[in-house]
Amino acid sequence: MGFLFLDHLFVMLSFITKSKFLPFVFPLSILISILLYLYIEKNKNITEKIWAIFISLSVIAVSLIVSAFYFDLSWDGQWYHQSAIYHLESGWNPIIEPLRTFEKNNNTSIIHFQKGSWYYAASVFSTFGNFESGKSINFILLFISIFLIYSTVREFGLSKIKSLTITSFVILNPVVWSEITTYLVDGLLFFYLSIYILMVFKWFSNPNYKSLFIGAMAIVGMINVKITGLVFFCVLTFFLTFYVLAYKRESLVRFVGAHAVVLLISILIFGYNPYVSNFTKRGHPFYPIMGTKEYPSVFELTGNDDNEIYETPHNMRGKHLLIRMIYSNFGRPDNAPYHKEKDAEIIWPFTSKISDWKAYHFHETRVSGFGPYFGVILVLSFVLLLIIIKFDKKNLWIVCLLLMALFSSLMFSKHFWWPRFGPQMWLIPLISVCFSIFHPISKNYNIYTWIVAVLIIFNGSVVLFSHMGWETRSSIKLRKQLTELREKDKPIEIYYGWFIKSIEEKLAHWQIEYETISRKEIQKGEHKKLTSVVEGYPNMVLFREKLILK
Repeated sequence: MGFLFLDHLFVMLSFITKSKFLPFVFPLSILISILLYLYIEKNKNITEKIWAIFISLSVIAVSLIVSAFYFDLSWDGQWYHQSAIYHLESGWNPIIEPLRTFEKNNNTSIIHFQKGSWYYAASVFSTFGNFESGKSINFILLFISIFLIYSTVREFGLSKIKSLTITSFVILNPVVWSEITTYLVDGLLFFYLSIYILMVFKWFSNPNYKSLFIGAMAIVGMINVKITGLVFFCVLTFFLTFYVLAYKRESLVRFVGAHAVVLLISILIFGYNPYVSNFTKRGHPFYPIMGTKEYPSVFELTGNDDNEIYETPHNMRGKHLLIRMIYSNFGRPDNAPYHKEKDAEIIWPFTSKISDWKAYHFHETRVSGFGPYFGVILVLSFVLLLIIIKFDKKNLWIVCLLLMALFSSLMFSKHFWWPRFGPQMWLIPLISVCFSIFHPISKNYNIYTWIVAVLIIFNGSVVLFSHMGWETRSSIKLRKQLTELREKDKPIEIYYGWFIKSIEEKLAHWQIEYETISRKEIQKGEHKKLTSVVEGYPNMVLFREKLILK
């Protein structure tokens, strides 16, 4: 966590000072992280220190290698995430020059989006020259979450099996595994949010600076990876304050003070761009979602809500958020309106077919995006909640408080029915199950809890294996296509639509000569599909060998 924190800080320093040390940020962050660790843990024996450093470096190395294998084939990733990273690495200074013109179709997203993950990717790309390795932050946070959750739960007195089970619950979030090989950031947001909640309760149990610092770094990451991270943080903190008032009143000043300081640091320093730059240049820190009279929001400018018009199943448009959530969590796995069907379809539990699981090839599955049996899990976990209400009065307050916090955080937008927009929805059924594992009431109750636990793990594994299978096959296929095109050494004609910068940089890296043509023109003759997006999505990249007239 310290390494990721320092990397973000040093990337910003390189921009502020207009220096050229971006290629050195990554190794410098590792070196200083090690030195800080040795200072903080100076009382540990040398063997423990060596093992800790070795494991940490191994995690970073494995993450770099694995992420380098996979291409980012997500739609938004190829549209603006990759473009932003290329521009940051090649000279754009978002601190000195926050407003700049890029590809005409994605300027707003690049300029006004949170840049935490982009800064990390730019430092990795600048150091190693491998663009795809910038996604290694996803795998690093995965490992961090595994170690932190397991070790913390063990400290709370649970057995190894129970600790592994709870750890598996969290990391099997389908949103995480749908995005882990991409530059999409919803999985990162979920990990930061989960780490924050974990560290808060660890600090409640045993106040120490290590928990405080890790929690603070998670807040910085959460707020600067996506704008909804700030919203979710504020809602969670609001409800946790009630817990402090009820059970930890002596810690109220420290709790509120620490959160206020970290919030200011996250926004004013680490989030200078976009929070401060949006305010100074556009009059509102949350522009373009919210604007001013002089600079209206994107919705006021266009008069349209693109998520409602283009991204929402037809029969969910205009419906109340709770109705949308019923469709999205109790429906047949699908990616309507971009798949075969345009509407979401509610089905009875356990009636989805294995063939439906192909919907998890998508990076942002809309209907049943949390897995084919998530609706069943919600119902079964609600039964556990009723049992807790009746038999476990001691833990009822904290269970209900967490559930209210998570549920309330999803009420701020009509679009939070979409799993990737509200990844913390995954935690809602886990609260009751985890507390049931911590505090079993009876033998039958315990059996029921473990049945739900097994279903949670199976449900998450379905998405993991379905999606990662597609990612693996697609990355192998794309690498083979690019290799063949390079070896043929013949120019191609290509249609890449919205994926301007990402495809152009990819072709340049693979030394493939190309000429762009329109979709209509390329479809007139024989052509091939370059592996780019999941079948069923628009903007599939098309190409053919260039016809050379003699």
